[in-house]
Amino acid sequence: MQTSKSTTAMLTALILAAVGATALAADTEVKREETQIQVEQLRPDVWITAKVKSKLLADSFLLGMDIRVTSYLGVVQLAGWVDNTDQITRAERVAASVLGVKGVQNDLRVKQ
Repeated sequence: MQTSKSTTAMLTALILAAVGATALAADTEVKREETQIQVEQLRPDVWITAKVKSKLLADSFLLGMDIRVTSYLGVVQLAGWVDNTDQITRAERVAASVLGVKGVQNDLRVKQ
């Protein structure tokens, strides 16, 4: 009788360990998929940011301006200082012209 209880206890422990390992593996897979989705969503933003920065640097009207560019889910944020309001408008138009940009948050300011 003692052997039967100990065998049952050992089998129960093995089953619980297997269930726990399966649950842990499933949880790890879910987290991996969530991370992959986040990476896939942010990858275009890296490209958009680089392209906007490149176009701003290539624009002779904006050359030498202190413009920082970030983007998140296709929305570009421009921040920094320019010499005049025409440069604010130009920078916004340049950013909006980049493929994949869904909107532009223009936080540029004119130097005083």
